[in-house]
Amino acid sequence: VLALTSDLTRENQRTKAMAVIGMTIGLSFLLALIAAPTLEYFIGVRGLFIMTAVLALLSILVVWKTLPTPVQTYNLEVRAVPVKMWQLLRNPQLIRLDSGIFILHFILTAMFVVVPVILLEQVDLLTHQHWRVYVPALLISIVFMAPMIFMSTRTRLVERIFLSAICILLLAQCLLLWRPYGVTGITVCLFFFFWGFNVLEAMLPSLVSRVAPAACRGSAMGVYNTFQFLGVFFGGFIGGTLYGAFGINAVFVTCGLLLVAWVALVQTGPALRLLDSMTVTVNRATGIDFNRVLEEVEGVEEVIILEGESTAYLKVDKHRLDKNALQAAIGAV
Repeated sequence: VLALTSDLTRENQRTKAMAVIGMTIGLSFLLALIAAPTLEYFIGVRGLFIMTAVLALLSILVVWKTLPTPVQTYNLEVRAVPVKMWQLLRNPQLIRLDSGIFILHFILTAMFVVVPVILLEQVDLLTHQHWRVYVPALLISIVFMAPMIFMSTRTRLVERIFLSAICILLLAQCLLLWRPYGVTGITVCLFFFFWGFNVLEAMLPSLVSRVAPAACRGSAMGVYNTFQFLGVFFGGFIGGTLYGAFGINAVFVTCGLLLVAWVALVQTGPALRLLDSMTVTVNRATGIDFNRVLEEVEGVEEVIILEGESTAYLKVDKHRLDKNALQAAIGAV
């Protein structure tokens, strides 16, 4: 998916595309958790599997009929390179973001082990009626999410907004631990959860893309996705174990402690070094020292040209970048 996205998007739109993909994955998890109880009531478990197969076939049809065939390119920015993995796992900024997506999806699946139980046993909503809580909470959260996402892309408040979203999730855990009775109370709790979750789900892929070293974005996203699905697995496994052994509150306490740890991780770590990626074609036959020429441009922070390649991978600070000097340097190489 990432390779295809790279081939079908312009370089200056690629980070936004990554963010949209990340948000779509997160929303698909949420919608599946929300819709499954109601669908199971009407079509049963067998019907759910049949529906999954039909949707898969429709997806094949969409890809076949609507997506253009891109020009095939070898771009290290979107392809995983196994030898880079260990280097990325030791990157202090990336590992904090990877740990964040693990915690986020751990909490998502752990929570939805017990939230349906609360709705069924304490709010007296039958399984097929749970949408009455989920849908309003999700829709209202999207309205509140949009301004935060807009501000994070247009201003330098990225880290403050990121930390605020984690704190919103922590507030949701505290409210769920207190557990106000009634449909309205639980809806408010889940509104805060969906709000924080959606903001973080949209921001994290974009941050990973911007923090990743030059020519390593594809590998960094591969590590990130691995942590994401590990969080889903361990959230369901540990959430179910905690609920069975200690009850509902144990799940919310564990999720709250993980969020406190995440806040500490963000606060004690180095400030995020958010850079944009660029690729430049160079002519090796000229004998020019391309690294030196490009690194001398104001705002160019990193240049990588791999042996035998004619593509230079750049990381640039768009707020400091001297575009005229960069164009002149590109003309020289």
